[in-house]
Amino acid sequence: MSEYELVNSLARFWGGMGVILSAIFLLRKDSLKTLVDDFENVGALSFSIGLMTLFVGLASVAIYSRFSFDWRVIITLFGWVSLAKGVWIITMPKSVKSLIQSGFYSNYAKASLVILGVVGLFLLIKSF
Repeated sequence: MSEYELVNSLARFWGGMGVILSAIFLLRKDSLKTLVDDFENVGALSFSIGLMTLFVGLASVAIYSRFSFDWRVIITLFGWVSLAKGVWIITMPKSVKSLIQSGFYSNYAKASLVILGVVGLFLLIKSF
């Protein structure tokens, strides 16, 4: 598989994830609140989320990780951020819980979801 095909496949993956997740969480506000509430109360769920996030980030970085000066750097950044977030959730779940409880997450969630949706749409457009 060529680098072009890899980048386009990852752009479709990250773009699709961004558009779908932002649409779900913006249209069904209660689903994000439920997920956050469950994360606070269930240790096994937080570990599972951390493990999945770590796996997705590691897979993305292993497949493509190039810091270039074009749109493809978004793929690299998504992979590294996902990898770091997975490690953070697994190693320091109490800090994640305190961040959620502080209200920081809820204050910026809507803006972050809109940005995620726009960037996801951009990646989908670039990948085709």
